Amino acid sequence: GVDRFAVLRRLVSCPAIAIGGIGEPDVRELCDAGASGVAVIRAVFGSADPETAARALRAAVDSALRR
Repeated sequence: GVDRFAVLRRLVSCPAIAIGGIGEPDVRELCDAGASGVAVIRAVFGSADPETAARALRAAVDSALRR
């Protein structure tokens, strides 16, 4: 989960990408925990509208990283 990611992120000096079971609602919390980005498959390709899902995820990441 996010707490474990945050612990691992503090142990490395390189950028870290969060992967696995991530959806748009998770993005801000993961970025706040130190993620440099997210890798998703199901959140996009499991959507009825993959383009809209991808755009929403990109907007969420961009917004979270601008903070």
